[in-house]
Amino acid sequence: MSRNIDPPYNTGNEGWVYNDNVNDPKILRWLGELVGKAGEDLTRHDKWLCMMYPRLKLLYKLLSDDGAIFISLDDNEIFYLRSIMDEIFGASNFTAQITLLCNPKGRSQDKYFATCHEYLLVYTKSAVPAGWFSVEKDDAKIEKDYKLSDAGGKYRLLELRNTHREFGKENRPNLWYPIYANADDGTVSLEKDEQHNIEIYPTWPDGYEGCWTWGTELASKSTQLLVAQKKAGAWKIYRKSYAATDGETVRQKLFTIWNNPQFFTEKGQVAFGQIFPGANKNDFPQPKSVEYVMEAIRTITHDDDIVLDSFAGSGTTGQAVLNLNSDGGHRKFILVEMMDYADSITAERVKRVIKGYGEGKNAVDGTGGNFSFYDLGEPLLVGDCLNEAVAPEKIREYIRQPSCPMEQTRLRACQHISPARSSYALREPSGNISHVVFLLCLQNVRDIIRPFFGRYPYRILCLLDSYP
Repeated sequence: MSRNIDPPYNTGNEGWVYNDNVNDPKILRWLGELVGKAGEDLTRHDKWLCMMYPRLKLLYKLLSDDGAIFISLDDNEIFYLRSIMDEIFGASNFTAQITLLCNPKGRSQDKYFATCHEYLLVYTKSAVPAGWFSVEKDDAKIEKDYKLSDAGGKYRLLELRNTHREFGKENRPNLWYPIYANADDGTVSLEKDEQHNIEIYPTWPDGYEGCWTWGTELASKSTQLLVAQKKAGAWKIYRKSYAATDGETVRQKLFTIWNNPQFFTEKGQVAFGQIFPGANKNDFPQPKSVEYVMEAIRTITHDDDIVLDSFAGSGTTGQAVLNLNSDGGHRKFILVEMMDYADSITAERVKRVIKGYGEGKNAVDGTGGNFSFYDLGEPLLVGDCLNEAVAPEKIREYIRQPSCPMEQTRLRACQHISPARSSYALREPSGNISHVVFLLCLQNVRDIIRPFFGRYPYRILCLLDSYP
């Protein structure tokens, strides 16, 4: 499972639908519950960190062992975020801080320099193998880079000499050895013979003694992949790199600077406007580019993975997952949004993407699929007590669910039924009996009830054995 979150950047902007400031009333109320009156003296950065820390702790617990979290942020909080991410996820699980060119024109209202970038911070939950985030090269990239072909398919030639000058004969002596070439057909051999009589070492044009990227064992087994060519009066050894091997398309590591025009913020605004025609760009400013989010998800997910976005915003992540599933995948998404537009914008966008949107030549076919929309209700407990704001029928409905801890405990308790038939209900301090939560035959009622409430109930009413 991967996590993609786009939290408030804490720029101080309070004038748009996604209140980008820790002075949002909901955030302030939550801070008051968390840190109390001390929260009034916190700096803007402190408040932002108080808001993010418990959420990141929870996301860490939810993340699969081979999953990753992607966090989109700018310079306002990136330094502070790196600190708490190192604490929660571990500094060794830091993967990348990608720089995204999101606004090539720059922000003219900035004081000194026109900012044109943001960051995408990536952490894993645990150590992952090298190349874990690599992606398949697309058809356009293959067509551009792999111009040669033979019986093995499309390929390109890469120099066998290590092009990093810090590696050479002195520190990689096992990679310094001669390869012999046939001047007529370019074939090579590690043994000198009548046909292969041109000796070639991994020497730089200025005479520096470098090294090969392959050892002798691999080179001797794969001479059919090696080609000798004479360029500018000097012989060089190249290896064939195929676009596909055993039916698998070649993969590539992405760079840490993303400057694809499809990732620009304006592309996100255009996509939002196509789904909600007539919407003012200020109705939801700066939604992320769908292609940008797709690229991030593509690096880590497989066909049936789950993507969770805990700051869902306009629902870009949902659309990105649905679009990616056009490859036959069955990725799933969970979008979480606390603002009032969760139904009218976030869910509505996903609905239109699934069904299709636009008219005439601007019509876009639906991706297909389905989703469920839920509103979180009031918490059942406030401290140690039942929440009076929750209707009794809702409590009963919850308790009847097999996943409810009370129901699970009831089932476990049934293994300890005593001969005496007894039941219990909770008694209020006034002396009145509250509604019966559930009925049990128990040997030790108090110990069974205690885990539900964190303390013993005020009183337990035990009925007589003669109770029918």
